[in-house]
This record gives sequence, structure tokens and C-alpha cells, in this order.
Amino acid sequence: MKFKIQAGGEIDVATRSEVREEIEAVKTSWFAEVAKGDRFVRFAGAADIVAGTIDFGEYSYEYIGPREGFVWSVKRIAVTVYDPATDDLALYGGSPSSSTVIIPHMDTLNLFPGNELVLYPGEHLYVGGMVTGPGRVWITGQAREIPLSLAWRL
Repeated sequence: MKFKIQAGGEIDVATRSEVREEIEAVKTSWFAEVAKGDRFVRFAGAADIVAGTIDFGEYSYEYIGPREGFVWSVKRIAVTVYDPATDDLALYGGSPSSSTVIIPHMDTLNLFPGNELVLYPGEHLYVGGMVTGPGRVWITGQAREIPLSLAWRL
């Protein structure tokens, strides 16, 4: 729609239907984004125990974390074939170092209420340490996964 102003120039003003169409397009896009929603994902991995330390080998759980474009709110991590009284495993946010330690001495079951442990794209968990028993250590867990664009919902 065009209007003539006194100075002789013209301005282009959106019509009522053009505004309505634009609002509907944005609303449709927003509903599509919200429909992606959040879901629960399970993760698992294993490592062989070699000379008291964890050897990642082919069963590596070295990099547990969200897919690109998603955020995880980790809810639970369990460790099997592990005795916290004699063994010592730590949970790290990324590569193991004193600055990335999340849990310095893990239990067999580690719960994270609320959003205590959140991982963004490119971030991952790492479990490492010493285990006295032979065999294989299994790490299992569950996280709430949501699209990065909906991270505000955490």
C-alpha cells in the first residue's frame, strides 16, 4: 500500500494482510522449533582394565557428550565393576586435568539434580583413574537433550 505525502515523496506501508502473513510465518517457524522439543538420551561405554588403569581401546567412552546443535543436562552416571572403597575414578569435563574435574572421586551411582551438569556442543565427559579389579568398567548414563536454540528452557 502506498501513500502520498505532502512533500511529493511516496512511502511503502505494509498492508494488513502482509503483516498477518509475516506474523504467521514467524509463528509457524517458532512452533516448528518448539516441536523439536527435548528428549532423554541414554549413553554407555566401556574400557578394559589394564595394569590397574583404564584402557579405552575399541570400547571407548572417552568422549561422551551432545551431538552438534544440542545441549545435554546430564541426570545420571553409573559405573559398574568399580568399588569406590578401593578404586578411584574421576569425572572430568573434557580432557583430564585439575581444572576440569567435576567429581574427584566417583560413586557407583552419580545423580545430578536439576541442571547441575550441563554440556554444550563440543563439550564432553571423560572418566579416568585407577581400578584394582580385572575386567571391563562400564559407564552408563542418561541425559536430557534439547536443541541449542531451546537451551533457555533449562
